[in-house]
Amino acid sequence: GELKIIVSHPRCLYDAEIKLKVYSESVLVNPVTITTEDSLIKLIKGESKTISARLRNHNEGEENNILWTSSNESNISVSPTTGQTTQITACGTGSSQTYVTAHLDGALSDKKILVLAANSQEELDAMKGIYADSTYLRIAANETKSINVESFGLSNTDKISWTTSNSSIAIVSGDSSSENVCSAKVTGISEGNCSITAAIEGSESVVFDVTVLKEGESSE
Repeated sequence: GELKIIVSHPRCLYDAEIKLKVYSESVLVNPVTITTEDSLIKLIKGESKTISARLRNHNEGEENNILWTSSNESNISVSPTTGQTTQITACGTGSSQTYVTAHLDGALSDKKILVLAANSQEELDAMKGIYADSTYLRIAANETKSINVESFGLSNTDKISWTTSNSSIAIVSGDSSSENVCSAKVTGISEGNCSITAAIEGSESVVFDVTVLKEGESSE
């Protein structure tokens, strides 16, 4: 809500008026966000690529505190693990799908990059899967929003399934009986946090972190 503070003094001709706007703890005011140029990277085993993260609404120097991790170091190595820029390298043999994550304490959400690796270009081209540019959603109770994934290499028989980790907080509706449904609708049920997962057989899943606010609160 809003409040007004009046400051007065016997020796002053006029009072000073201060207006304050008080937000709930769930309201975002210029949140720090992390982005990268790519959300999907393809590498042949032995190849390396330099990637950089960009921050918005951050304090000077915070870019040096970004932490880089690989979900499977035996497939994709990350070095250095701290800083705005890192280098990823495809290791080992065989085909793999690995998430590389950029994390910053206090940021709205992590940034995840799906990295495909294979022994040859032909094997890379034959891979299938799904990924998303953003994996964070804010929504209010009794509000409905859409989430999307991008796909590559899917056939007519591939089906994307959509599930929620807690149906008492948020529900998701995506027609998993239809082929290549790359979007779903999420409805907030009650205040809290949960995850929505888009999955397809034979590839890494996409997990969306969902924050549900009280009914009537702005989710923008």
